[in-house]
Amino acid sequence: DDQRFVRELIRYLLGRLVDHNIYVRKFCLRGLGWWRPVRDSSDDKGLPTTILASLISGLDDRDDKDDLLTLEAMCSLSNVIAVMNEDEVRPILMNVLLRIRPCFEKEESKVRSAAFTLFGKMASVSEGNSREAFVEQIFSSLITLTLHLNDPVEIVRESCKTCFQSIAPLLDQPTLVELFKETLKPKISLAYPEFISDFAKLLVQQYPYKVNFFIMNCIIFFKNPVSELRANAAIVAGYLIFNLTEEQINNLSKEHILNAFLILLKDSNPDVRSRVAEAMHFMYKF
Repeated sequence: DDQRFVRELIRYLLGRLVDHNIYVRKFCLRGLGWWRPVRDSSDDKGLPTTILASLISGLDDRDDKDDLLTLEAMCSLSNVIAVMNEDEVRPILMNVLLRIRPCFEKEESKVRSAAFTLFGKMASVSEGNSREAFVEQIFSSLITLTLHLNDPVEIVRESCKTCFQSIAPLLDQPTLVELFKETLKPKISLAYPEFISDFAKLLVQQYPYKVNFFIMNCIIFFKNPVSELRANAAIVAGYLIFNLTEEQINNLSKEHILNAFLILLKDSNPDVRSRVAEAMHFMYKF
């Protein structure tokens, strides 16, 4: 009887996702996030796919001007994915990852935090056949995650710490796992420049073929509207450059990188200018 009642309730929530009232849709998304599978029930066989598809649709509601539904959908996806297996999540993995990446830079801090949390949750269902695709998404988002470790808002910083802990095992680099374990502790302030110094060194050592990509990702953030992220990008790029070999430096677009730093050196924010000046002293290798 309880299972039958839950199924009826789920069907009702799914049906009201098209309600004209945005708050009704919001709370339907929230309710779906509390669904839990009954593994031995044939009646629930198609529910995981249906619920995931419905929650994903909440990420693209055209009337969601303030990201109310986006936030609710990501929170519910985090809850639901945590109790699903990889086979159930694999068909929608890339769809979700590509849709939440723009949320990493949303103005609303709760949305940024929820996006990083969901990204980390998806690591738990990416150990098998989904692993390779997910690891590529980790590399694509790694600089963004690194910069937001020093986000101006605490809840975002904490979400990024948790996310790093979740994705670390997929990278198969024990030194990175150990670094994250020792430095990215919940509710403990992170000494950001010191962490970046250690992290950049490991990135250059373990992923030399990705270094140019990482630096270019930092350069993109030089134009970010958030001053803290511009400053963080300068620090990360500087430490990456500092750890490069002569051969790696010769393979960089040195003129492009130097010009980007010189432009950022004229930033209106004094903290940004200070970080840029600090980072540029690593360019003696140029």
